[in-house]
Amino acid sequence: MDVPEAELTLALLKPDAVQSGHVEAIMHTAEKHGFVFVTSSLIQLTRMRAEEFYEHLEGSDCFEKLTRFMSSGVLYALVLGKKKAVQEWASLVGPFDPDIARKESPSSLRARYGTNSIRNAVHGSSSPQEAIREIRFFFPTVVRDPLPDEASSKEYFDKHLRGTLLKGLTALAKAKPHSDPLHVIKWCHQPFTCKHQQRSYQECEEGCLRRKMEQLEHEGHHQMQ
Repeated sequence: MDVPEAELTLALLKPDAVQSGHVEAIMHTAEKHGFVFVTSSLIQLTRMRAEEFYEHLEGSDCFEKLTRFMSSGVLYALVLGKKKAVQEWASLVGPFDPDIARKESPSSLRARYGTNSIRNAVHGSSSPQEAIREIRFFFPTVVRDPLPDEASSKEYFDKHLRGTLLKGLTALAKAKPHSDPLHVIKWCHQPFTCKHQQRSYQECEEGCLRRKMEQLEHEGHHQMQ
């Protein structure tokens, strides 16, 4: 789902909020404050995944308690969209410590549903950059890398593809010396099916060129026999 002219942030309704039945009330509050629900999922973190998510807190006094708590039960992860979503959600969530929240921001979510600084009901991204990292952690397909600019594309082509492509075109010329230009264009355009779903597009692109070159070399040897 696209949220025009909006920023995205990650919201976690922690195990205490889920177990206490506060999910619907929190979501209603978020909707009332103008947040759009982009995607969501109930998730059970392992201890290892919780430690990975909070790796920036490793070595702090709260790290062990927090990761143990976050892996103790089901949580509800949401991607929220709104103009200045990170700032707006942080304001709605309130101070980290619910006791402080009840004094400084009594209508905030942590003031209403939190118990202590660990069991504080809700998590929110601390910055737009952190929001991108956190959203990718739970929803890898929601936030994509921006398209590379011309300089980056040229640098990548020169570094990773130019040599392989030249070898492939040389092999094509040797295997099929009378090919017309249209055939060359079709050959370059026609991809091999990539069976490695977890590989990046760039890795698949390089692999396809190498396999094309190997195919042409094989055809060339076959014609010479």
